[in-house]
Amino acid sequence: MPTLTLSAPDRLAAEYFLDDVQGAGTPGTHLRTILEAVVAGRTVSPTRRAFLRGRGYKALHSLVSGQLEIETYRVHAKAEQAQRIGVSNQQPSVSTVPNALENRLRAVRKEAQEMAARVKIRMIREKALNDERLRNAGTEEKNAAIFDAMEKKEQRRRSARKLHDLYGQDFSSQRTTTVT
Repeated sequence: MPTLTLSAPDRLAAEYFLDDVQGAGTPGTHLRTILEAVVAGRTVSPTRRAFLRGRGYKALHSLVSGQLEIETYRVHAKAEQAQRIGVSNQQPSVSTVPNALENRLRAVRKEAQEMAARVKIRMIREKALNDERLRNAGTEEKNAAIFDAMEKKEQRRRSARKLHDLYGQDFSSQRTTTVT
C-alpha cells in the first residue's frame, strides 16, 4: 500500500493538529506564520493572538500565550481537531430532518394563529364600526322625523299668524260663537 507523504508545510500543520484547517499549510497565511513563530521560539504579537482567539484555536492560543506546555497542547489540539472534523463532516441525519420539519410546521402554525388573530381583531373593529353606523343611522332617522314634525308645526304656526295678521282673528283653533 502506498504511503502518503506530506510536504514540509503540511507536516508542520499536521504536527500541530491543524492539517484540517485551510491555509495552515500555506506559507504567508496568518496561521502558517504563527506556526513558524512557535517552531522558531519567537513571540507572537497580540494581533495574531487575537486572530487565534477569534477563530476558535483555543489550544494554540494558550500555547503561544505561555499558558500550556507542548504536551498539554497536543491533548487539547487533538480534541479541537476532532471537534472541527466532526462538525464539518456532519450531514443532516434522518433524525434531524423531521425535527427541522416540525420546527417549520410550528413556525407556520404560529404564523397562521397570529394572522387569524389579526383577522379576528379586524373583523371585531369593522363590526363595532358598522354597529355604530347603524346606531347613528337610526338616530338620524329619528331626528329627521322629529325635525319634520317640528317644521310642520312651525309652518302651521306661521300660517295661523299670517291669518291673524290679515283678518285679526285667531284661526289656530276653531271657535264657535253662539249668539244669545
